[in-house]
Amino acid sequence: MSQANYSAAKGGIISLVRSAALGLHRYGVTANAVAPVARTRMSAGVPMELAEIGEPEDVAALVVYLLSERARAERITGQVYTIAGPKIAVWAQPRELRAGYAEGAAWTPERIADFLPGTVGVDPMPMLARVEEMAAAARAGARPNQPSSPSGD
Repeated sequence: MSQANYSAAKGGIISLVRSAALGLHRYGVTANAVAPVARTRMSAGVPMELAEIGEPEDVAALVVYLLSERARAERITGQVYTIAGPKIAVWAQPRELRAGYAEGAAWTPERIADFLPGTVGVDPMPMLARVEEMAAAARAGARPNQPSSPSGD
């Protein structure tokens, strides 16, 4: 598995932030998460396209804003932001996309197998397509774009 432990920890942090935002808003407390994409020692070996990489200072500016009175006055809470160089993005809140109801008898695995694909379906996972593209490129011998070192070598 690809960093399942890391992903699980990040998912737990996001859930904690959203739960804290819901529980603490009545006290004027905000809670947000920042998922930075910045050049650090930890990310040095990670292949990233140049356009996707920011600097730690970019991340700091977002954090300072989120801690400001202005952000609190605007009720910015329960959000997950990504900052990568010139790009800031907010991630979708979990929400129900589609629903279906059993008529008559209770759900069984067979009824679900007949019902699910044509009604409730699935939610596409764009990141999976990107991972598959990168794996195919690697198998073909292509190297992802890698940032040059700060010294230029």
